[in-house]
Amino acid sequence: MAQVVFTVSGTHVLMLPPERALLHVSIAHEGSAPDRVYADTAHTHRRISALLADLHDPDNGPVRGWNSGQIRTWSHRPWSQDGRQLPVVHDAAVDVRARFSDFGRLSEVVGAINGWSGVSIDQIEWKVTEATRSASLRDARAAAVHDAQVKAAEYAAALGLAAVRPIEIADAGMLQGVAVRDLGMRAMHAEVAADGPSVEFRPDDIEISVGVDARFVAD
Repeated sequence: MAQVVFTVSGTHVLMLPPERALLHVSIAHEGSAPDRVYADTAHTHRRISALLADLHDPDNGPVRGWNSGQIRTWSHRPWSQDGRQLPVVHDAAVDVRARFSDFGRLSEVVGAINGWSGVSIDQIEWKVTEATRSASLRDARAAAVHDAQVKAAEYAAALGLAAVRPIEIADAGMLQGVAVRDLGMRAMHAEVAADGPSVEFRPDDIEISVGVDARFVAD
């Protein structure tokens, strides 16, 4: 009897609790006086920078790192609803990012700055550490390969064939010559509950997903 080839896929998904949070903050003001707009933006920027600097400790947190762009300025002339062009409006804005390892302190910071003039909390990205990500991907890849092997063995057994042996294995889609987006790691959304001076975050787990394609033969 000729060899029988089994082409199967294998997948594995891990759900991990977040270990880091990347806070994205923007500061923006607008008005008719460019000097005042710039000064207000710079003042709020200094306050947030001082707050993060006090919390910054690259080894122990709560802020493992933070950075800020330069203050950007521009102007525009808006239009009224009846089609008239209005006086010039001057704008100033700057972005700040901070990486937290202590979510309780993150809640306190967000609760504190959220009411400051011109401050917007744009996004919070939930992450795991690089060490956790590497170890989890390694485990998920091994489990995905095992999943493919089990499928092939079950198909072979259904045909009354002996044990299978692998002849090809690749990331999902590559055996068919199709480029497939690697899911890798996805950070799920966070539910936010505001209560008093701090904000309670309830982030979903982070999904690490791996898919493989494999070919096995049985004699």
